Amino acid sequence: MENELEVPSGAPLAVWEWLCGAGRDTIRLAVIGRIPGEEVLRRALDVLRDPQAGDDLQELAETVVAHATDLSIVTDDTIRALLDGEPGPARAGRLTSILESLHTNRGIPSALLRELRDRWARSPHVHLRVEAVTVAGLLPGLDIAFATKMLDDPSPKVRSAAIDLLEQADSVGRAEALRLLRDRLQLEEHTRVRSDIYFAVGSLTRARRSPATVAGSDREDPNPDER
Repeated sequence: MENELEVPSGAPLAVWEWLCGAGRDTIRLAVIGRIPGEEVLRRALDVLRDPQAGDDLQELAETVVAHATDLSIVTDDTIRALLDGEPGPARAGRLTSILESLHTNRGIPSALLRELRDRWARSPHVHLRVEAVTVAGLLPGLDIAFATKMLDDPSPKVRSAAIDLLEQADSVGRAEALRLLRDRLQLEEHTRVRSDIYFAVGSLTRARRSPATVAGSDREDPNPDER
């Protein structure tokens, strides 16, 4: 049973190094998110910056970062370096998940989130443009220009992601989100995307009528001075 595997005692760095060679089953242990120490976090960040690191190491590093209690060594430049380049689909999804964890636990300035969002939104790769929409969901409020651009994307996957983003609009942006969706419905020819629009419009309409049971929670900016 993986929950019965023993983790060696000793310095946090020794635990990290043991886990690095222990295999996927051990990496799934809950204990991996509670390895203390700044040096362990540095090692995890090094792994995440290495596009050649294997999935097991990436998974271990992601969990360490997500559960780290002291993120003082994670600077804005560290975050920029993590998301540098054109990662493949699996790595891009993992990086977005890490970005969400860092935003929750540390806070990421809105200006930096917009910078990262726009970098991926310009990519020729569909999966990165989809992830750009996910990053946009970390920002407060509704960016009409960005949402409109993503709704006009040639990829149905990106358009569906943009529809999901609009569906989560807060009480201030709900009316504008509905307008954008209804305008897009007049142009949309893809069956699944049209279905996504109908669903989102219904959800937003119900939310406007019943403020106490909104589909998506209103977001507060953890860095109001950076807006």
